[in-house]
Amino acid sequence: NVVVDVTRNGRQRYCSVRCANRAAVRRHRARHA
Repeated sequence: NVVVDVTRNGRQRYCSVRCANRAAVRRHRARHA
């Protein structure tokens, strides 16, 4: 999953699942901090 999709909403998708997980973890910690 290293494909960058920019066709949807012209928005860049995560380069990989790792990037998405990192962002999710950051959001989760910020919310429960």
